[in-house]
Amino acid sequence: MASSFSPLLFFLPLLFLDPLFCKANLHHSKTFLRSSLISQPLTNATILPTLFFEVTKPINVPTTTPCTLSVLQHDFGFTYGKPPVLANYSFPSNCPYQEFSKIVLEWNATCKGRQFDRIFGVWLSGVELLRSCTAEPRATGIIWSVKKDITRYSSLLLSNKTQTFAIYMGNLVDKTYNGVYHVNVTLYFYPAVEKMNLYEEKARNLGSGFGSKADLIIPFSRDLPLNDGLWYEIENSTDVKVKEFEIPQNVYRAVLEVYVSFHENDEFWYGNLPNEYIAANNLTGFAGNGPFREVVVSLDDEVVGAIWPFTVVYTGGINPLLWRPISGIGSFDLPTYDIEISPFLGSLLDGQKHKLSFGVTNALNVWYIDANLHLWLDSNSAKTEGKLLQHKVAPLAVSSVLDFKGLNGTFVTNTSRFVSSTGWVKSTYGTVTTESIQDLRYSNSMLMGKDGNLQIVNQTIHFEDSVYAKLPTSNVESKKSLKRFHLYLYTDDVDQGNGTLSMVANVTLGFNEKKFKDADARSPSSSLRNLQQGKGVMVIKDNLVVSGVGSTQQSYNYDGSKFCYSRNISSSNYTILHDEVRNTCNKRAKSHFGYGLSRRWSFPARRAFLTSHLAFMVSVYVKRFLWDVASDCRTSAKLQSSVSQVLLINKKEKRMSFFTLRSACSSLGVQSSSLTVQLGFHSNENNNFLGAFVSSPKRTKIKKFSIACSSTTSGKERQEHSCLWTLEMLSTYALYLHSSFLLDPLLVKAARGEPVSRPPAWMMRQAGRYMSVYRKLAEKHPSFRERSETTDLIVEISLQPWEAFHPDGVIIFSDILTPLPAFGVPFDIEEVRGPVIQSPICSEDCLKALHPIDLEKLHFVGESLKILRQEVGDHAAVLGFVGAPWTIATYIVEGGTTRTYTTVKSMCHTAPNLLRALLSHLTKAISEYIIYQVESGAHCIQIFDSWGGQLPPDMWEKWSKPYITKIVSLVQNKCPKIPLVLYINGNGGLLERMKGTGVDVIGLDWTVDMADGRKRLGNDISVQGNVDPAYLFSPLPAVTEEIQRVVKCAGPRGHILNLGHGVLVGTPEEAVAHFFEVTKSLKYDSSSQNHAMEECKLDDQLIISIDWSGPLRGMHHIMHGHALSGDITITMEEAILLKSDKYSINYHCFMSFSGRTAKRIFELRPFQQKECRFCLPYFEFSIWECESSLSAARLEASKKSPFLQHKRSGLQEYGLHRSVLKCANIMIDVFS
Repeated sequence: MASSFSPLLFFLPLLFLDPLFCKANLHHSKTFLRSSLISQPLTNATILPTLFFEVTKPINVPTTTPCTLSVLQHDFGFTYGKPPVLANYSFPSNCPYQEFSKIVLEWNATCKGRQFDRIFGVWLSGVELLRSCTAEPRATGIIWSVKKDITRYSSLLLSNKTQTFAIYMGNLVDKTYNGVYHVNVTLYFYPAVEKMNLYEEKARNLGSGFGSKADLIIPFSRDLPLNDGLWYEIENSTDVKVKEFEIPQNVYRAVLEVYVSFHENDEFWYGNLPNEYIAANNLTGFAGNGPFREVVVSLDDEVVGAIWPFTVVYTGGINPLLWRPISGIGSFDLPTYDIEISPFLGSLLDGQKHKLSFGVTNALNVWYIDANLHLWLDSNSAKTEGKLLQHKVAPLAVSSVLDFKGLNGTFVTNTSRFVSSTGWVKSTYGTVTTESIQDLRYSNSMLMGKDGNLQIVNQTIHFEDSVYAKLPTSNVESKKSLKRFHLYLYTDDVDQGNGTLSMVANVTLGFNEKKFKDADARSPSSSLRNLQQGKGVMVIKDNLVVSGVGSTQQSYNYDGSKFCYSRNISSSNYTILHDEVRNTCNKRAKSHFGYGLSRRWSFPARRAFLTSHLAFMVSVYVKRFLWDVASDCRTSAKLQSSVSQVLLINKKEKRMSFFTLRSACSSLGVQSSSLTVQLGFHSNENNNFLGAFVSSPKRTKIKKFSIACSSTTSGKERQEHSCLWTLEMLSTYALYLHSSFLLDPLLVKAARGEPVSRPPAWMMRQAGRYMSVYRKLAEKHPSFRERSETTDLIVEISLQPWEAFHPDGVIIFSDILTPLPAFGVPFDIEEVRGPVIQSPICSEDCLKALHPIDLEKLHFVGESLKILRQEVGDHAAVLGFVGAPWTIATYIVEGGTTRTYTTVKSMCHTAPNLLRALLSHLTKAISEYIIYQVESGAHCIQIFDSWGGQLPPDMWEKWSKPYITKIVSLVQNKCPKIPLVLYINGNGGLLERMKGTGVDVIGLDWTVDMADGRKRLGNDISVQGNVDPAYLFSPLPAVTEEIQRVVKCAGPRGHILNLGHGVLVGTPEEAVAHFFEVTKSLKYDSSSQNHAMEECKLDDQLIISIDWSGPLRGMHHIMHGHALSGDITITMEEAILLKSDKYSINYHCFMSFSGRTAKRIFELRPFQQKECRFCLPYFEFSIWECESSLSAARLEASKKSPFLQHKRSGLQEYGLHRSVLKCANIMIDVFS
């Protein structure tokens, strides 16, 4: 056993300290470390009390004057193990109002001295109204307040009966822990607003009960008298608490509200160790049962719902210094969870008693759970009736992979749950059929390193809850809630010697929720994004906290239909460093998160758990091979590891997990030779990869292995498969492990060339002016710089297409010029001129203004990527992007946009050293910017060399390619498996050169034939593109046909579907929606995963780059119809003079704006009768749909095209077929 362990899980038993959990009637000695470590006393007793608070939106109360009722004033001293404090309650007789639109409970408390955090609850007649945790006091005193909207309990609060308030807080007071909590509880009743009452009455008459408050609330809690709280205590995984109940027979809707909190051994359940790890290391007294917990709610022994709770961290949890004065999310007002049980009313309306029960999967002691049943009554009838039509509960699907050696290891747990029920209820409002759906997904990745002193936990919970109510009018009323709970935790104990221990703890909490009044709506009626990040260190010596620091940053953003609230705040050691609040919907608070946190705890470091141990790593290397083996065997293959486990790879379900050898063989009927791999796996404590969090492997020798498998049931001949693998066990392969095993987004897999079930799809410029929601937002925020440099706006805009269309990639809303000010190049964006750089770099002196990139000035980019990563989870790839050095240099040298590029091109000859110095500086800055985006959460990075296509191929080879290649090298060294995409406007003549940069994906614009691009690039690199953006203006069947054509030509592997350029302004949103719907309907044939599509063959063709002044080369080959490879450069005039009795000419234009040069590429194909494809090039142009007398054609041109000035007689002389092409007001005769 190691000498010390992670502070989250265990600490030296010799400390004999109190536990890490929020303490309510809990004081058993445990081997945890938390705030019970005694701090040295403060010497300055004159400091004023500190205000503690939880960041949340204020309650939106009406302007009316409330009636006020003081419920209780009490000092909670030694209250542990004693009855709750009781207070009589009746509605205030002096209040002249009868109806109220808002009722608020306010808890005010003060404390001075030293004390634990204590859990407490507030009940009225057994119905819990509030569960909360106290703040931990200091010697100079603290104050804190909690306000909660309790309007939903109106039927209880407005009752004429005399009732009892019960408040329990189990506090202990002795010589050391002397803090007494002085508490005031007050209720505020705000008189009703007439419109709200009318709406509620209308909602009630619909019969669904949506929008109205319950008429009756039945508590599911313990009955008084008690010497404890009224909650039920669940102490282990088999402990089930049951309560019988009976409901009135005129109920037409029922919702169960559940209160949950976790303590003692399960306070940090998300970091609990697997039992196998504990047993193998002979550990005792440590919390186990793994990191997954589920609260199961059953009705008459039938599961009706599940709760996967938010990971509330109490004020003394992990590192108490993090929560002073900003409390953890949910700690002052623990969230509750609703379950719609209306479908089950048919069985509950029989006048008999029924049983409601609660249990917790994998629970350790202790969980506190109770519930309130909200019932809607038909006041016009004594009895309603109903029936359960359908009830489905999918088995809890849990997959767990454990890989450890000694005290170091990695553990991955994935779980899903689906519950659906449908039933009808008939009342005087009519018959309402209700369907309730719960869809939950869970993922937890855990690393234990440094012999148990290091722990990293990364956990995400997705919780989707939908309710549909079919009304008597046949209309469907619905609502939906999408919750996403994220937790990242890093803890490390560092022995400083001399009995001193440094305890590092960093935590990220995310609580996101979107609510939809219409479950099928694309846009939510309200959304909440609440992100909290804390980092801290405590130094412990002789059982005392001798020093420490804790800082917290939080971004809270709520958007509702009529009320918005944003707050960005940061603190350190009791001091507020920054606090900005906005409470209007047309302005957002700017975020001030510092870069230091993300820089120190980088995103790759958070995945350090991926770098450990042999068997787990080897399993990934052989995974692809085993899939192929499994395909031949028509079953699964297995891999026996050195710890007598089997890695079972299921080809059909694309997942893998560990089983024992016996169970794998008996269940699948598979016979396989064991895989034996002997690797020289040596630890390297000095390895710097990912901060040397774990031991990393050195290079190893090449080893051989072979696999044989056969099906015992098919009777087919045994097939032998052997393979020689080079297993170079580098620590950089950890990210590949993450991508292969931990279910990377589809887009990332396709970018790496891995097998996928369908082509992933996204669109360049998919967030922008074609979307009505964007245009509406732009009206409120007319400045592009504001929209692209404000965290909340960036996130909102980036997520607009995600919420509307669910693409497979979500690209951050930004600009390639965004990083310029961070290294010394200020710029503006003007309405007409576009980007403007007032001080272009044109001399050595100008170059001196540049400095290394200051990434802190780009904090909004990092913050936005973190939030986007949290929002989309693993459902889509989060994409960052940058401009290539040549493109950025073009703007900097030209002073903005340009049509001719004369200044920067001439600099290649007049000041080459200056240009090289500029490009080198940009290369370093852009490389660091890419790494920053990756560390902030980007799955993939796209490099835009927008103006690289304006260079002839030989100049691009000299002035752009080397710098892109350098960026690729620098990024791959730091982030080895992050896919890089390179896109160039007009890249048809550069494809082979682009491949030489080392990027993972080449973006093809729509002027390149996809099949030709594939042929020229080969199958060892992925491609992206390339539907013509103008197709989205065509009828939807044409869009479908083009998507299918592009996908077919690209083949089933290594293709990301995209447009050949960005979405055009004015593109119909329904066409974009159709684009993604069609893509998601496509399925690759598994048999073709390793083969290119044969149906998409090219005729002999030649790609010719036009050099406006270059010599003729290769013309005789063209005239004789010889197919050549490589690039041929001819002049524009020579291109026109090509005789086309053997070839038709297709001049592909690049769709652009601001007068940029058209793409200069010809395709020459064998001439076919009745086909005349022609395109007029150069300068500003638009796209029109044109009709030809011979065939449909597309003409892309403008009146500025020099081609239009060419003599018609010249066209006639060279034998082109006659066709009359109509294009807007342009009429062109092409004679034969």
